Amino acid sequence: MKRVIASLFVAVPLLVSGCNTGPLEGEELAPEALEVAEVAQGVIVLQGQGVLFDNSHGRVSYTVEDLPNGDKTKARFVLQAASHLTWWKSLDIFTTTGSSTVQVARIETKDSRREVYVDYASGQMQDSYRVELWKAGAFNVGVKAFTMELGRATTEGKKLTFRWERD
Repeated sequence: MKRVIASLFVAVPLLVSGCNTGPLEGEELAPEALEVAEVAQGVIVLQGQGVLFDNSHGRVSYTVEDLPNGDKTKARFVLQAASHLTWWKSLDIFTTTGSSTVQVARIETKDSRREVYVDYASGQMQDSYRVELWKAGAFNVGVKAFTMELGRATTEGKKLTFRWERD
C-alpha cells in the first residue's frame, strides 16, 4: 500500500504538469510559424485561410472572410470542432486596460455542439485584444493551446472561423 501511495505522489504531478499542458514560457508558436499571416507591432493579422497551429495540442485552421453586406459594426468569431472530436474547446476574448484584464467573451464547443459563435461589437473593441484557444486536458482541467493578439483595424467587419481538426 505504501508503494501505491508513493507512486501516486510521483505520477500525479507528472500527469498534471506533463500531460496536455499548455506551452511552456517561450515555447508558443512564433508568429512566423503561422501560414498566411503577418505580424505588425505584436498584433497578428490573419488573412484568407491557413493553419494557426499544428502541434501536440492539436491542429487548428482558420478562415477570414468579410461579413455579409459589408457590415463593419462587429467582428464575428466562430469556433468549430470536427465531428470526431468530443472534448470541450473554447475561444476566449480579453481586453486589457492598464493593469486590468477583462474577459469580454467566451464560446465553447462541447457534447453535440460542433459550432458556436460570438459577435464582438466594434464599439467595445480596443485597438488590440487577446484571443485564447483552450481545450480539455487531463483530469478535466482546461489547457491553453494558443494565445494571439489581434487588432481592431484588421478584424472589424470580418468573420474569423477557427476549426479544431485534430486533438
